[in-house]
Amino acid sequence: MPILFLHGWPGSFFECLKLVNEVTVPSSKHNNTVFEVICPSHPGYGFSGHPTERGFNDIKIAGIYKELMNRLGYKEYLIQGGDWGAFIGIDLAYADPENCKALHLNLFPLSQFNKGFIATVKMLWRNLLSWSIDLDIGWFFAEGAYFHIQSTKPDTLTIGHSDSPAALAAWIIEKWRSWSDCNGNLEAVYTKDELLTNVMIYWVNNAAGSAARFYYESFRGHLYDSGYQYNLYVTQPTAYLDFKAEVFHAAQQTTSYYLNLVHYKKVSSGGHFAAMERPEFLADDLYEFYVEVLAYYDNKHKQEL
Repeated sequence: MPILFLHGWPGSFFECLKLVNEVTVPSSKHNNTVFEVICPSHPGYGFSGHPTERGFNDIKIAGIYKELMNRLGYKEYLIQGGDWGAFIGIDLAYADPENCKALHLNLFPLSQFNKGFIATVKMLWRNLLSWSIDLDIGWFFAEGAYFHIQSTKPDTLTIGHSDSPAALAAWIIEKWRSWSDCNGNLEAVYTKDELLTNVMIYWVNNAAGSAARFYYESFRGHLYDSGYQYNLYVTQPTAYLDFKAEVFHAAQQTTSYYLNLVHYKKVSSGGHFAAMERPEFLADDLYEFYVEVLAYYDNKHKQEL
């Protein structure tokens, strides 16, 4: 089954390369099973063109990827995503239930869902009573400035990022330091070449502005105004990995309220950029989940007979 890998910000398709090496080479560890990996740059990121119209948000990009997978001839595929890749992956799973067979996430975007005020309050109350949800309000005060400015005034910010490679590198690499499980020592996890390669993908394509503007387009109210999102529930089997140093966390009870959750793990190390930071672990979990997905559809087929 092909894997559609969806990156986030401030990452790029480059995040996927270590994972590709883990899942495309036969090994006895994984019964010589290999995956085909499709790893696009989102529009406005890296080597994809810059959007030239308003409204280029996660739902729009999910529609583009639905068409991409159709044109490539894939009748079934699995999605893996974190950060914006989780948002887009959920949208795509919802929009293409016939061909998207499973969803593997390493971030859960609670803000994407709106099942109505009463239903959401009931869900939050149940979780708060059991102390099973981590809202991480403190994180937004300490680390969320980037989110606010990119969601409101992205073009002002990125004048400097388009003019100064040092400013762009500082803006991006600071996030990698804060969101990785590195105790402040980035080179314990990544090489300088890896970090600068990711920065250069933004720099040489002048993608700082278009990538930041994606926040503005995606958080201008459509998540709560759209009937599409109002009833959003992912019916495909879904996996969620909660890495120790991820920017925020969601409990199993929370995620299963919105997703057909069949696979949940809390991971004692690793952070936001899991495909680069813990590629072996992520690959092992993908294989484990794949076996569960096959069993899920086998049981479903037997029940339908």
